[in-house]
Amino acid sequence: MLKKTLLSAAIASTFALSGCLDSSPDTGENAGSVTNPDTSTAVYPIFSPAESKLPIPNDLIFDSEAGDGSFSVSDTSPPVTTALNGLSGASTIAPIDISLSGLIDPASIKGPGDADQNVWLIALDYASGDPVQGLSNQEPPNVAGVATPPVPADIVAAQPTYTVEHKVLDGNSTIRIHPVSSPLAERTRFVVAITNGITDTQGNAIVPSPGAAGYEALTKTDAEVPLNGALAALAPVRALINGLWETTSLGLINAVRGLVYSQPPLTEDNIALTYSFTTSDDEKVLDYIAEPTNWLNDRIQDLIKVGAAKAAVEGGAGDYATVKATVDGAYSAWLPSSLSPALIGCDAAPAGDARVTCAANGLYGALGGTATFTSQPTATTITMNGAALDVTDVVPTLKFDAVTNPSGIPEDTVLVDQGKLTIPYYSGAPVGFPTPPTETTAAAGAGLPLKYASWEPDVTLATTLNITFYCSGLAIPQGFTAPALGSTDQLDCSDPMNPPSDPADFDTPPASEVVNYIFPFPTKQEDVTIPMLAIYPDPAMTGGPQNLKTMMWGHGLTGDRSNALGFGSLLVANSLSNASLHAVIAIDEPLHGVVSGALEASAFGAVERHFGFQDAGAGATNPPALIEDGGSGSMFINLESFLTARDNNRQHVLDLFTVRKSLPATTLSGHTLTDNYFYSGHSLGTINSQAFVAIANDTAATDDNITAAAFFTPGGGIARFFENSPAFASTLADGLAANGITPETSNYQAYLNVFQAAFDSVDAVSFADRFDGATPVNYFVAANDLVIPVDISEESRTFQSVTSPGGNTVSGSVAYLSGAEPLVALSGATALTTTAGNQAITQAVARYKPCSATHSTPSLPDGSDVPDAATYGNNAFVENLSHTVGLIASDGAAVTVTPNFASLQQDLPLPALILDEASGCTP
Repeated sequence: MLKKTLLSAAIASTFALSGCLDSSPDTGENAGSVTNPDTSTAVYPIFSPAESKLPIPNDLIFDSEAGDGSFSVSDTSPPVTTALNGLSGASTIAPIDISLSGLIDPASIKGPGDADQNVWLIALDYASGDPVQGLSNQEPPNVAGVATPPVPADIVAAQPTYTVEHKVLDGNSTIRIHPVSSPLAERTRFVVAITNGITDTQGNAIVPSPGAAGYEALTKTDAEVPLNGALAALAPVRALINGLWETTSLGLINAVRGLVYSQPPLTEDNIALTYSFTTSDDEKVLDYIAEPTNWLNDRIQDLIKVGAAKAAVEGGAGDYATVKATVDGAYSAWLPSSLSPALIGCDAAPAGDARVTCAANGLYGALGGTATFTSQPTATTITMNGAALDVTDVVPTLKFDAVTNPSGIPEDTVLVDQGKLTIPYYSGAPVGFPTPPTETTAAAGAGLPLKYASWEPDVTLATTLNITFYCSGLAIPQGFTAPALGSTDQLDCSDPMNPPSDPADFDTPPASEVVNYIFPFPTKQEDVTIPMLAIYPDPAMTGGPQNLKTMMWGHGLTGDRSNALGFGSLLVANSLSNASLHAVIAIDEPLHGVVSGALEASAFGAVERHFGFQDAGAGATNPPALIEDGGSGSMFINLESFLTARDNNRQHVLDLFTVRKSLPATTLSGHTLTDNYFYSGHSLGTINSQAFVAIANDTAATDDNITAAAFFTPGGGIARFFENSPAFASTLADGLAANGITPETSNYQAYLNVFQAAFDSVDAVSFADRFDGATPVNYFVAANDLVIPVDISEESRTFQSVTSPGGNTVSGSVAYLSGAEPLVALSGATALTTTAGNQAITQAVARYKPCSATHSTPSLPDGSDVPDAATYGNNAFVENLSHTVGLIASDGAAVTVTPNFASLQQDLPLPALILDEASGCTP
């Protein structure tokens, strides 16, 4: 059932919500609904709330019943609409698409930096800091950067950096707004404004959406165009347009036009469209799980600031400055004892942030710490098998031979062992777990939770918090609640020493099932004992057991922990010669694992992360089948359930925290692991792990710190790099084409935009900026990477006009925040020079030219069929090995560059993609 939203309130009982991305618009499902027929021959931006024809997402689809920033739309087009209902705001990475009713002149579109700019993206500030509650409380915002008097430089600095593109989708024009140099600000309301400086192909100015329920009619006053009868339900939308969207838009537009360009002001008559959307703050979900005191801190601030802003508005405050003054005063005057008598000691802390932090820390302890916040990662026991093998017996191709493998590893030098640890599992486990699946149970759908289940909130914790802080006005929608404060049947809060505490009074079921920044804590589904691989020096070669540095390794998509054996064993072997002894450990990503052979985990009581299943086709009628060789990770990039895919990535981040915290108590054939800790990952092992490294180094605790990290052939902005990947684009195109969705349609683009929105909270692009000046990192970038595109900010580097195996055309979009290069830029990384020796770094990148390295080079030296690939690939492999050895030996201060790097390095600008490496390039 569609919950209450601003949109549903506007069209309740009178209009039928046509549904976002309705795949069958002609089925008559909305028969009888009031529509807004097209009566204009002019081109206009499409905006008809009565028919749910407006850009998605937008502020009209927030679930006002839940009140947690989550969306609520009819689930007519899974997986897109399913994902929307699990999200809490718009993507900070995906582009924004505005559809028009016809074709426009692309040259007439003017973006930032043009005196005739006609496409605007405007950030707003709320004194409360909460744009979601600010909207429902009618809190007046301020255009970010516009002060009194306005200063041009401040306006530019406070507003987002974006560019504008013209696309033709569904046969008509679409205006696309791209975030460029960084993601949009989180938890921020943005107003989109389109003015009539844009013209159609005949030179005519575009107009507002016509009709009795269109944008033009909604901009009028009630006296000019009454909203009678069924149209009366659109009054809230009219109020938003006239009271917020157009007012704030014209405020910024005219400030820029007048102060920057000395242009005359525009009026409401120049506006063709305005609407708003609010970005999510779900990037903080994993931060909050790792450090719940930060969540408590932010929610306390919300209680103070939102409450003060609401009171100010109710008291007559009608402008941002007045509300801001009230909020600031309330924040400075707030006493923690007003939240709980147990916090009276924090009343003496300095006013403001310090006092709130004291309260948050006190509450965390009073609530029981990790005993209550059970999803916070903690150390567990890693039990090694104690049956270490010589790595050259496990992987004979690594064995040294003076003639055939002079760079190999001598026998009795490096050992490999496996162990196990038990982790809390928050994603869906198979039906019948821990019993291994059979053909019968697989056919019956035992593996379906692996494809379709997503995280569920910890209702017990949410309810506990609602009971504890009821008299402070806290009501987490993911828990059971009692009658709201101020209602006629509210509970008795007259005695602060004896507040309501009977769980029976909290009997209203949860209003939200979303795990988001408002309530980020998932409920554990199972305890799962997983395998861990360890590679380390033979104690006989090190003068007995030593204290080792530790490198955590992350494998690529469809790989498993055994992928660490090649690079990891050579890394360990090289540590013997530079007196910086270290070990390499690896776990599997969720839904990955060893399928067969000596390393398979069932023999020592662990469960491979694939649970014995692999993908067997789309839909619930094709349930996951028993796994076979090659099936590892086949369900990880899940195009059928965006939230499942997101939460598997979140799960892995938490798993890495558990491993990191558990390493100091682990021994490997007597070696201890209490020195510095590092991370290196390849491909998929760089995508979710950048969130891990960034968050680990942001926590107040030190038992999760990562000294330095190396990311090999990395990627971010996953949706658009997937669309542009020669390895994956055809899979996407063929899968969607089966449902009539092709790249030149708005449904295809919306699919990718919502897919990205789901991934924002774990995407590397959301976290790479935290490395800048903080954590030493080294990126390995293969300029001609044909799996994860390096850079797709220009059409020449997108994947275009290629026919897929299914006969569909692949046509990738330009994206400024997808691939490897955005990570390099956001992290502040600078290119290594070709000077041999140790080079000091903070954040660095080694770019390898086409043919000298492929996507697989960091794990497999000979990763392509390019002529002389073995020679050149091995050189790049060895170069990367040298960089990483240096990174560990110097504790992140430097990498060791070899003389070969001069022949391998790729300078900017990057060359165009070479799809046929075998004949298309010369090393």
